[in-house]
Amino acid sequence: MDIKYQVFPDDNFIIIKPLGDFNIDHYGEYSRHIVQNPHWNKIDKMLTDIRGLNTQKVPNYLDLMAEIRRDVYKRDYINVFLVDSPISTAITHIYQSNLKALNFKYKYCSTIKESLRTLDLNYTEEYTLGLIKNLKNSFAFSN
Repeated sequence: MDIKYQVFPDDNFIIIKPLGDFNIDHYGEYSRHIVQNPHWNKIDKMLTDIRGLNTQKVPNYLDLMAEIRRDVYKRDYINVFLVDSPISTAITHIYQSNLKALNFKYKYCSTIKESLRTLDLNYTEEYTLGLIKNLKNSFAFSN
């Protein structure tokens, strides 16, 4: 799994794009890495684009992912997942239902337009697609 991301400090916003086969160890490493970002404490909006992620293994780790969300991220923010298939939508729904029970703010959308509306961002769809395609950071995993 590769994770591309970029923080937009002026908007207290981050875009995350995991790619390839889901790996819980990589997810945990990335989570511990991103909270070290100097802008992390101001982030209140997150767009997680999972359209390039193979989510087949995710159901095996939903409880662990919820623990990481609670114990590592430790912040209040809204995270909107951008989905593109019935399976990613179903898995995201289950994951987010668990997190909403813990009072975390999560949504999922199938369009950029709805994602931007939900995040209350004044970006155009075209601009946002350009950002997603050209994310400046890639997290390297230790082996």
